[in-house]
Amino acid sequence: MDRSDNGLLSMMPAEIAEELLASGGDFEVPAGGVLPPEQLDGSQVFIVGEGIASKFQLAPNGKTSEVGMVGHEGLFPIAGLLNVPGAAHTVLVQVGPLKGRRVRTKDFQRILHDSEEATGIVFRYLYAFLTQLSSNLLCIDQSVSARLARWLLMCHDRLPSDVIEVTHDALAQMTMSHRPTVTHALQGFRDAGLIEMGRGVITMRDRAGLIAVSAGGYGTSERYWLDHLCPFGKSELPQRPEAARVA
Repeated sequence: MDRSDNGLLSMMPAEIAEELLASGGDFEVPAGGVLPPEQLDGSQVFIVGEGIASKFQLAPNGKTSEVGMVGHEGLFPIAGLLNVPGAAHTVLVQVGPLKGRRVRTKDFQRILHDSEEATGIVFRYLYAFLTQLSSNLLCIDQSVSARLARWLLMCHDRLPSDVIEVTHDALAQMTMSHRPTVTHALQGFRDAGLIEMGRGVITMRDRAGLIAVSAGGYGTSERYWLDHLCPFGKSELPQRPEAARVA
């Protein structure tokens, strides 16, 4: 893995990024694979170079809900970045394989300790990830089509091509809906010329159209990246919303 493979490492001083890569070991998880909970306890930091993973929170009744997505732009888990014990959750590889370098948290913290620039980049990334989580909460009451459009756009941002290898079952899980509902929404996207569909494959064709369908659900976290980290994604972002006027 090279430092240019990860968005955050590419922004850090070269000597810091290279030391982080040298101090770790390779990891690879296939599509559909799950990282064991004991690897997410905050003792390790995963630097993603390829693939897309989603963080799922576990409910007492056994159900799961996606709370965040990470690809080659970022790192996980948050507990490792903050050097605190991790809470119970799981990370599922949505588009794989998920590849990168795995660094012990104590080494990660030691290397970043003397670099105010690298530490600031990680802090801004943490805030950007929080904006993604906040957007997820705001989108809960949106239509399945809006949530699906947002998820596809976010996934597309993290891939080198326009092709997303994902099943309708996986999309139903991501959007907290049923498979027939997702299939119906995707057929609507296809008929409108927004995507093309094949078996287990979706090809993006009209990002602007999907951004409109997302109904404001896409763009907040991505804009923070653009303004405070580095260019990220494949197209211009939605127009900034006007500030609310107080009567």
